[in-house]
Amino acid sequence: YVRVLGEYLTGGVLPQAVLTHLQAAKPAQPLVPPVRFGIVGFGVFGQFLGKWLASSGAGTVVATSRKDYTTEAGAIGVEFVKGNNVGEVVARADVIILAPAIVAFEG
Repeated sequence: YVRVLGEYLTGGVLPQAVLTHLQAAKPAQPLVPPVRFGIVGFGVFGQFLGKWLASSGAGTVVATSRKDYTTEAGAIGVEFVKGNNVGEVVARADVIILAPAIVAFEG
């Protein structure tokens, strides 16, 4: 049995009084500041990651790639930097994700 704020779970569900208390106790400000994500390589996988990160609310996403994906990025809430400008993405991000195409590694 799990006890939360002096109450036991009832049928796997917290009593309404406990839920109300927990909802009221949510901080006004997030405990962790939003993270700035940078994606280098915005092909299929980069777009998947960008869409997931942008929709999660974890922070902002900025991306760059050799090809211009401005339209695709805008549609999923990602800011796109043209011209494969890796330096700008790195300067504006806390976390860098490398997502180049597999063919970029072929000789």
